[in-house]
Amino acid sequence: DPCEFNLMMDASELIPQGFHFSKPRTYDGIHEWTEWRERGSVKSLRYYFIDFGLSRRYATNKNVKDVGIWGEDVLHCQF
Repeated sequence: DPCEFNLMMDASELIPQGFHFSKPRTYDGIHEWTEWRERGSVKSLRYYFIDFGLSRRYATNKNVKDVGIWGEDVLHCQF
């Protein structure tokens, strides 16, 4: 279900040292960032679709017509 919360950005160009998963203003959970860059100063950012739980896959040589599910799956916890 491609929606706002199922897009992920690779922040490695913005925050070269990386960031801690539960303390996002630190790179190791203790020390604050020493370097970060503005989005406009980075040549290109990579975005990824995540959460393919409602996805379907079809053979490429078939002409498939399908009625999809409208909206996002809000019944399950999204991490």
